[in-house]
Amino acid sequence: GTTSRAMLTMFEISLANWIPSQRILFENVGEWYVVYALGHKCVIGFAVIMVITGVFIQETVLVANSNDQLMLTEKETAIKCHMEKMRALFSYADSSGDGCISREEWREKGREKG
Repeated sequence: GTTSRAMLTMFEISLANWIPSQRILFENVGEWYVVYALGHKCVIGFAVIMVITGVFIQETVLVANSNDQLMLTEKETAIKCHMEKMRALFSYADSSGDGCISREEWREKGREKG
């Protein structure tokens, strides 16, 4: 065979349908090549699968962390908006401008409409 055929066969053994190429070795070359083929398939096949799985898990964790950061940012924005609204309410209710709201000021603003 040629180098390109050998590379294609190794690719098939590692990632694709490895049985046809191993059947040819078993029937035409010798039965002991099956031991090499199964060892190669187990070691290389599982290693490639573990690397791919690791990459997917890493990307998933990165996305999950960015979602947490996004949720925290949105929560902080909501809290700031609520604080501004509360400041505006108490500033409106403080008619005297002394920084304190008396019961009379609160009742007076509560009776106002619109």
